[in-house]
Amino acid sequence: MRRLRALSIRARITLGSVLVAAVLVSAAAFAMHQQLEQIVHDSEVTLAEGDLASFAADIRANPSEAPDDPAAGILVSVRAPDGSVPVDTMPHDIREVLQGTDGRGGPDDAGREGTTVASDGVSTVVTDERVRFTVVGERVSTPDGEWQLWAARSGAGSDLTVEALDRALLIGAAVLVVVFGVAAWALATAALRPVNRMRRTAESLGTSSAAGPDVSEDLLPVGPAEDELAQLARTLNAFISRTRAGAAREREMVSAASHELRTPIAVLTTQLELAHRSFGDADALEQVVREAQGSLHRLAQLAANLLELSRLDAHPIDERATTARALESEVMEAVDRGRLLTGPDGPAIEFSVDLVDDAATVGLSSTAFSRVLDNLLANAISATPPAGSVRLGLRQTDHDLVLTVTDTGRGFPDAFVPHAFERFSRPDEARDAASGGSGLGLALVAAIARSAGGTARIDPETTQGAAVVVALPVVHAPNM
Repeated sequence: MRRLRALSIRARITLGSVLVAAVLVSAAAFAMHQQLEQIVHDSEVTLAEGDLASFAADIRANPSEAPDDPAAGILVSVRAPDGSVPVDTMPHDIREVLQGTDGRGGPDDAGREGTTVASDGVSTVVTDERVRFTVVGERVSTPDGEWQLWAARSGAGSDLTVEALDRALLIGAAVLVVVFGVAAWALATAALRPVNRMRRTAESLGTSSAAGPDVSEDLLPVGPAEDELAQLARTLNAFISRTRAGAAREREMVSAASHELRTPIAVLTTQLELAHRSFGDADALEQVVREAQGSLHRLAQLAANLLELSRLDAHPIDERATTARALESEVMEAVDRGRLLTGPDGPAIEFSVDLVDDAATVGLSSTAFSRVLDNLLANAISATPPAGSVRLGLRQTDHDLVLTVTDTGRGFPDAFVPHAFERFSRPDEARDAASGGSGLGLALVAAIARSAGGTARIDPETTQGAAVVVALPVVHAPNM
């Protein structure tokens, strides 16, 4: 079995086909041999019965007279009712067997090595010279008694013919098996040709690292036939495209993250250099340290967002569930945090909750929902002037829990809206990360919403400021 597994697929297909062909051809050859022997035997019996017919008719017509002698070459033996044999042209080997046959057609002690010749049936006798004879016996009843008649036909010529045909069948079967094996090898080669093309293309895929995820000429070839190989090629092409797209996103994310990290690190380095120069001025040193703490906070937030996005990419499904009442509590806590962050001079922060069933649950943890709230609230506060306002709304529909964060700030430019939830995208690319954020907040919100089977979008009907809507499907609502 181990050696068989070591063979190529083409060799195994060919070997299996040859074995099947050998079995089928052997069975067909054996059936033809049996049929041919039966035909020869039936023809010999018919000829022998024809030889007996004239003697039986003569005895019935003239039972008191001895039958006439047969023509030359006719092997006949006639035994009269009194036991005499008026006609006997049988070879001596057959004559010995007939002499040991009693009147009932069974052998007696004088039989030839157990060979039996029936008195009224068909028998086969093989002589010492290995010549086969077919013997037909018949009984004829007359007023004087019962006559026993036998006629024999030599099978020497028929056996030679059968042997010659058997050799021809054997040679033909061998040739047919060889031809079948060659055909199976050729067909297997043709059938596996697309696999070889796929293999060669797959080997070259590793050298085409510069190709983008949408370069179709670098994918596996798909044949025109709608067969299993074409389906395999399409499946592998889809896998390759997904892998390339993932690698491209990873390269893009690493590149963008490197760029984003460079700015706060450079700012922090500059602030630390200023701190060294301000050792003699306590007030200036305090201000630089506070600014450095802000830079570290933004750097930590960026790293946390990147880690969270990577976690969601690897495990997008959040299997934990949170009730609507717990989400209401998270909204109120987020409002408290926002008010503490803005102070009395910041924009007003309000909230409203409209829940039909407090026990309804969504497939999202409270920690993840809190992260959604903090990101949306931080974006709204940074975009809203002190005289403006920010409003959080949580309401329940027939199938969703909908969170809406609305502000009266500057809003989103129309060109930014289609790219709002992409990573590292900002409404104003001219602003750096210190003033305009890292561009990961909305991307993280969308990723968390998708992990719960929900959606995140910008409300286009807002006339002043901006509104972000997050819809989370209700997975359990027993009282609705």
